[in-house]
Amino acid sequence: QSLSFVRDTTAPSFDSASTQAVNENVASGSWVYTAAASDANGGLTYSLKTGASDDAAKFAIDAGSGQVSLLQVPDYESGKTGYSFTVVASDLAGNRAEQQVSLSVNDLNDHAPVFTSGATSTVAENAAISTVVYTAVATDVDVGQTRTYSLSGTDAASFVINANTGEVTLKVSANYVAKASYSFSVIAT
Repeated sequence: QSLSFVRDTTAPSFDSASTQAVNENVASGSWVYTAAASDANGGLTYSLKTGASDDAAKFAIDAGSGQVSLLQVPDYESGKTGYSFTVVASDLAGNRAEQQVSLSVNDLNDHAPVFTSGATSTVAENAAISTVVYTAVATDVDVGQTRTYSLSGTDAASFVINANTGEVTLKVSANYVAKASYSFSVIAT
């Protein structure tokens, strides 16, 4: 009776996608990707390739499930708009396959606008209706966000604001004798 051995030289094959996206501000340790590979003989384990010029040190991988966790909170506005890492799938015979993964960070509207315009303004008595008495200016660090302006407060009904430009104009002519000052709030969203 003779025995013969077949040596397994076939590397695992990846079934998972090579790209994934994650929203900024997910908690550190959040699961952001799952590596999946197949092998005729099973027994796969997963690891991250280290020493590569990518972001592998910012991730952890579960060797059995292939679940990859990000070890930091991604923040699009900090300039880190994506990550890359390489997943290694190894079978019981020591055969290995690698898959480069690109993880993009989705920019969320997570910062409130900040006003850069002053808090007060003056207008001449008897100024014409539609005179611009104040221009609201707000900035937003979130990429691609447009601002919309509106008014509220005690005297908001005496003014009109251009929702796109932030220009505040009179609805009625200013009369110092009738009303010496006005108060309103500008809201930027």
